[in-house]
Amino acid sequence: AFRLTQSVDLVRLQSALDQVIARHRILRSTYQSRQQKVVQVISSESSYQVEQITAQPGEALETAQREARRPFDLCEGPLVRLVHIQEQPRGETLLLLVIHHILADETSLAVLWRQLADAYTGETSQTQADIQFDDFVYWQADQGDPSRERELEYWRRRLDPLPDTLILPFEKPGPGGGRQPGRLLSKRLASDLRSSIPKLAGTTSSTPFIVLAFAFRLLLERYLPGQRLAFATPVSTRSHPSTVDMIGYFLNSMVITTSIDEGQPAREALRSFAQELIELLGHVSVPFHALAEALLPPRQPDRHPIYQVMFVHKRQQDSVMLGNAHLEPLELDLRESKFDLTLFVSEGADRLDLAVEYREDRFDQVWIEQLMGHYETLLAGLVTDPNRPTAAIPMLTSAEEQQLT
Repeated sequence: AFRLTQSVDLVRLQSALDQVIARHRILRSTYQSRQQKVVQVISSESSYQVEQITAQPGEALETAQREARRPFDLCEGPLVRLVHIQEQPRGETLLLLVIHHILADETSLAVLWRQLADAYTGETSQTQADIQFDDFVYWQADQGDPSRERELEYWRRRLDPLPDTLILPFEKPGPGGGRQPGRLLSKRLASDLRSSIPKLAGTTSSTPFIVLAFAFRLLLERYLPGQRLAFATPVSTRSHPSTVDMIGYFLNSMVITTSIDEGQPAREALRSFAQELIELLGHVSVPFHALAEALLPPRQPDRHPIYQVMFVHKRQQDSVMLGNAHLEPLELDLRESKFDLTLFVSEGADRLDLAVEYREDRFDQVWIEQLMGHYETLLAGLVTDPNRPTAAIPMLTSAEEQQLT
């Protein structure tokens, strides 16, 4: 979602949307069941209307959150909605692009906004892209079963034995409900971490992503010492040059079970962790659903199979220009959580933002706020003195330390 700093021409915006929809077949797709198989159906119709909603004073953000939660009909479509929300009288204006996750990943959304902006100013052609996501899917399928079986065998070895069900010590007792109501909490991390994390990465053959993931794995180890733990992180499968500006879903969940030896100096433990993650990244072509089908993990109705928590590292969303209108990105709390807990670290030009999306039927807010403080403390300790033993890196916040003295 974006907040508009000035009004946009809705006629030009409609024309821009028509051009972008016409360019990408996947945006005109629905999915239907035929002979016990789900098939993609591509419509020749590309006229999707920009929806216009008038919100009451002070209710634009709430309206956007409600529109973002409104379900799609996979069979009927459309699976893309562009919504213009105008708060009356002359309040703020929001622009919301909602797309079903089966169609697009976060990179695709950035491509969509860029192409919308280009079409709005008349800087793009109306021709279809030469190679599209369905072409890529067919090409990928043609790679054959032998390579798929080799990758599956790799993951069978990596995940044998299967990880323990991850149950954090502050989880509420009792089974969760069928629906997964969620909450999103966020905070700005200490400003010096933005520059110190890349420096540490440069001296440990790693990357900022690996440093941040290492701190998350260390956090889980502190909460659940000695258990065989797993978390997952989304990784891009845009390995072919033609997929750079392609609209489609190119994410796969990479399961991480790498343990940490807290007796090692933190720098060495991080370097070992980095080597294992780099190896894992070479084996992400198998979709997670295929992996789950091959491993047949025990099923629990209210738990995700194999892993229950996610770590997501992403670049902060760039602002967008529609003509002279500046669009400022907004974070929406959709009040849902696909996993028990997902920790997001968003990297901007001069800051790091931390957010946690969690199931309210599993965790109370006070414990999630404590978890966020512990994660920041571990990060700060890691970059301040990476030569000390990993076990010596503090986790408790200064306020918690004072309570203990």
